[in-house]
Amino acid sequence: MSSVDVFRACTAWLAFLFLSTQAASAAPPDSDAARVQARPRVGIDDFLRWPLQGPQGYDRALRALLALYPSTTGHQDPPEVYSRSPVGLVDGFVAAGVQIDNRYWHRPVVSIFVADRPCYPMQRAAALAGLRWHASTAPGSAPRSFSARRNDMELTLTESAAQPRCLGDISFLHLKTERRQPLYRLSQASEYPDLTPEAVGHRALRLLDGLDTMEQLSLEQVIAQTGLPLRYAPKGKVYAFTVQMPDSPWYYGLNYRDGQGRAVELEYAYAGDTQPKGAPLCPLTVDEVAKRLKDDGFTPWIDVDELGRNLAYYFERTPLIVRLVPGPSTPGSTAGTHRLCLAQLMITAKGQP
Repeated sequence: MSSVDVFRACTAWLAFLFLSTQAASAAPPDSDAARVQARPRVGIDDFLRWPLQGPQGYDRALRALLALYPSTTGHQDPPEVYSRSPVGLVDGFVAAGVQIDNRYWHRPVVSIFVADRPCYPMQRAAALAGLRWHASTAPGSAPRSFSARRNDMELTLTESAAQPRCLGDISFLHLKTERRQPLYRLSQASEYPDLTPEAVGHRALRLLDGLDTMEQLSLEQVIAQTGLPLRYAPKGKVYAFTVQMPDSPWYYGLNYRDGQGRAVELEYAYAGDTQPKGAPLCPLTVDEVAKRLKDDGFTPWIDVDELGRNLAYYFERTPLIVRLVPGPSTPGSTAGTHRLCLAQLMITAKGQP
């Protein structure tokens, strides 16, 4: 091969390499790889520290979450996000999902769902947040919530339902944010697949954890602890969240009445005057809720009618009153037994209507 031929061969090879490099650089990057590279290097510890540092820490935590869930942020500012997609964090723990609710607040209420595996210890979370926590001694009790307030921020930690010694949820709220005024509407079950009748009931029961007076149950506190998107219902003058069961007259939800006569109501009910045929909506029973209240130091008594039939079950832990109204019964797991369904739970103060 002559020197001219060698030169031509080398020139052709260099041109091929150049064009290949240009084509590679012009090709769009793999979207999954780009997302991984764009994710911030954050861990659970960061979401426990930042919110209580004040508005700047709140904004920092919010920006980090929006970077973790870029495909679901939409076009609002700030965006509203609901996702149950797990995301691995830099510390090895897993965010099982996120809820960023800005339909009511100019600064959103934020909840981070934390996966059980690996377990992030509640003891460690409480220490970082400056909270006191101890393991529950009551087997099978509902997850408990613990809150801290600093620098106009509120941080709430909730135990995992499956493993109470593990962290299940982190919620934080800017206490001085301005309110929006979107109106209440009936929600469909498909909009909130994780807010099942049982889940909403357990979230309502969280409100009793460490509760001393109704003054502690502000609207902000109820939203932060339950994670429910309460909206103002002008006709009833309450803040409410209600879910209609699919293809059924049954519905369920939480109502909050502020001001004089402050109260929180959990209800499982149906439209119309006649109970629908078929199995009733029965996620919680009077017996299981009554046991929890007794374990939490409430003293019971029963209201009966003139025929001696039970109308409602009352539980008192001064100054709090919890009323349980029974609904229909369903067959129990053992032959000849029945489950008395819970139709309503109301939390009020003594002396209130």
